Amino acid sequence: MSESARISTQCPDNSQITNKLCLMLNGCDYASLSIAPKIKTGVPSCPCQINLKLSWPETKVGQYAFPAPFCIKPDGCCLISLCENENVPFWPPVTETCEILNDSSITKNLSNVEQAEDKLFQMCELSKDYDQFTVLDIYTTVVLFITVDNKTDLESAFCLINNILNIDSSILMEAQLKVRTTELWLFAIANLIVSTVVAKNLLLEENFGFLEINQTYMDGVTVQRARERLVLTAIPLDQAFDDVLRTENLVSGFWFNHNDKNDFGKYVAYFNGSYFPDSSKNVRGFFGVLNVKSCEIFTFRLILRFNEATVNQSVSCVVWLENDDQFSWIEFGEFEISENFFVCTFKLCDHRNLIVVNSQIIHFGMMMTPPGDLTDNLINIIGANISNIQRVTKLLHESFRYKEFISVDVYLVAVILKKLTTDNTTNLDSLCLIVSNLLHIEKSVLAESQFDYNATNSILDSLDKIIQNHNFDDEFISTSELFAILVVNLTNFSGLVLLDNHTVEILKDSSNASILTKYENLTSALLFSPKLQNQMDNESKIIVNIFFNDALFNEVKKNLKYSVNEIFEVILPKIDGNYSGPISIFQRKRQTFCSYWVYDNLNHSFWKNESKSVNFSTLVRCDFWHTTHFTQLIMDKDIEDDDEFLEWMTNITCSLSLLGYSCIILTAFVCDFWRQKSSTKILLNFVVSGILQIVAFYVSSNVGEEKFVCTFVGAVLHYSVLAQFCWMLNIAILQFRRFVLIFTSHSKHLVLKTCLFGWGFPAIPVGVSLVVDAENYTSNSTGLCYPSGYFLYLGLWFPVLFIMTINFFVFSYVVYTVFNSNDDHIEASIYKWRLVIFLFFMLGLTWIFGFLAEASAGILFAYLFCLLASSQGFVVFIIFIVVNKNVRNFYLRKLFGNT
Repeated sequence: MSESARISTQCPDNSQITNKLCLMLNGCDYASLSIAPKIKTGVPSCPCQINLKLSWPETKVGQYAFPAPFCIKPDGCCLISLCENENVPFWPPVTETCEILNDSSITKNLSNVEQAEDKLFQMCELSKDYDQFTVLDIYTTVVLFITVDNKTDLESAFCLINNILNIDSSILMEAQLKVRTTELWLFAIANLIVSTVVAKNLLLEENFGFLEINQTYMDGVTVQRARERLVLTAIPLDQAFDDVLRTENLVSGFWFNHNDKNDFGKYVAYFNGSYFPDSSKNVRGFFGVLNVKSCEIFTFRLILRFNEATVNQSVSCVVWLENDDQFSWIEFGEFEISENFFVCTFKLCDHRNLIVVNSQIIHFGMMMTPPGDLTDNLINIIGANISNIQRVTKLLHESFRYKEFISVDVYLVAVILKKLTTDNTTNLDSLCLIVSNLLHIEKSVLAESQFDYNATNSILDSLDKIIQNHNFDDEFISTSELFAILVVNLTNFSGLVLLDNHTVEILKDSSNASILTKYENLTSALLFSPKLQNQMDNESKIIVNIFFNDALFNEVKKNLKYSVNEIFEVILPKIDGNYSGPISIFQRKRQTFCSYWVYDNLNHSFWKNESKSVNFSTLVRCDFWHTTHFTQLIMDKDIEDDDEFLEWMTNITCSLSLLGYSCIILTAFVCDFWRQKSSTKILLNFVVSGILQIVAFYVSSNVGEEKFVCTFVGAVLHYSVLAQFCWMLNIAILQFRRFVLIFTSHSKHLVLKTCLFGWGFPAIPVGVSLVVDAENYTSNSTGLCYPSGYFLYLGLWFPVLFIMTINFFVFSYVVYTVFNSNDDHIEASIYKWRLVIFLFFMLGLTWIFGFLAEASAGILFAYLFCLLASSQGFVVFIIFIVVNKNVRNFYLRKLFGNT
């Protein structure tokens, strides 16, 4: 209901200023009232009296009187009483109940202000004691303020308005509920500014500010912090909204874009919400726009910087409107987040609520409510029937709660981002902030989410698709704390430099690496070789994503300790053939490994070391001949040394094993009696499987990225490992029969049976892997072509562990049986220990150290595994050739004759 609709047509005249206030309270037109002359002697009147503790003034017959102090009825109106005339004037008895409004030391002084010439100044001075104000004083003040005809003393007026805002919010709330005083204050402020010629275009108080600007030259207003105070500043004409957000020390602001700029020009900013006492809502960022006269498609944007206290709040855009005869905050407008600000966009003539333009003043704000459960909110974003623009805004808002994320929340973010992969209008500034917030999540949470749901790999994949699907008409750069997106034209780009404060500087004219040495605060750089640039169309767009930590890059098993600098992802247009030149990254660090990220949809992800970096002046350089996520891994110094030593040790022991296996085959070739034995034939098959594994191992580590070759070599390596373990199981069964069962009959076709199992069974898991998904053979973090994902676990690890478990029990039982024999001679003891060593190597139990090393049990187990498992062939040679008396004598006779 409008102000005019509340005006009563039966307003009694009265001479008391308090009566005048109560008339206002009852909806009477204060402008038509005047102070009546005092009652003359002899005029029939009701005398002064006290009735029910209420003081009634002397009043003419037929007139209404009001008690002093005010007494408010339950309907919010003042209690009144009629001076009746039945021959003798008298007061009728008071039967209505009411609540007396308490007065204060201020009340009497306010009643004297009505007669003063400088009313505004007097009220300003009295309002400085705002901590003593009661509901009656607040109401008396606003009515006195409204009745001031000439409000030229604007400084005193603004002083009064500001001081009222300092009154305790609970008292202001009480005043609004009982006598609707804050509504009157907003009405009074609007009338003051709209109807008064303001000499100054800026008036600023502690809690309140007013700015009048020439709309021909201005586009809005900002609130900025200057030391301990807030100041209002006009926004220059046609200043881009993004530029407004970059205003130094910006706290809040109000920006608009419309056709007829002469319609606007007066702004009110409230630095607290005391004039908007809606107890159920926490609203901030109050702005009032005055003198809205017409209804066109106007777009207003309310800006509010968020902080740690507000960033996790649920935000709604609101307008202060009348609803069911009461003013309150009504949700209206669209909410988004841009950089470090909440932004509400209001279209005044939106068909949903045309009432907005019917007031002289429109007040806007942002309503904050406590956030709901993070997981529930993310689920709602997935299922909500909303546009992708709204989905991104809601996700961005929730992403600021990164400290609360658990693994399932990361997975839900991955699902939301996957929904956006087909949209080419995603707000990439918001996406940049979302990724930056995700990079703040605890590393352990992200790792768990990757292990359980493949979530972080999915996020990386969706991120690529969203950016590549976007429509880029121009170059685009968006940077945040931990992530940056750059989309640049090839003609304007030869590389980039990252500085200490995450500042990105584009290199346009030179790809000469020597230019990098001039940057003292360089952390990383990326350069394109001229040859590679020449392969691409000059109109091509290059996408570079920069991750400032590796939180989203989670290896299934991270056995090595290393640190990661900035991670670059480069996306280039399709190039026919191989790259003619590399993409190089430079970092001001010590020797590192040049690595790139390998991941798929099977929770298979790792950093693959491509090469070692090379020194370049004060920098180190890595060259990449492909595009993906790549970086330089800085290994822990001890681990880097260990890695080199383990590689050296593996090369030596594998060479010795190949030599040993070769000698065994040579012996079988020259020694007929030894070759004819069934045990020798089984041993020779085991030797062939060992040679095949070593050869496949070295070939696999040097294959490169050719898919077909990697698949073929990976399958051979997979087969050779399983074959060797199958032959180890064959040997375990034979040793069990020999030392435990003892008196069993000789098995027919023993060699044929062992060959069928030793060479036939490994073909089953390898064949299944090739048929179901041949591409699962990928180059892993060690550079080997190997099965990945479920094929690695079920097709390799499971059978190997199963065979090792059987072999371990066989080993234990045989050793137990042999050592419990009664033969304690020295020769027998030597034989027993020689048997232990033989079985330990032949049954593959040295691989236990490999699994312990894989489980990060310590570097010692890595050394033991490389030393013992890789030297298996050499140990077998010692046991079967050197220690075997018959074979040894055979060689002695061959070398020295029968003597």
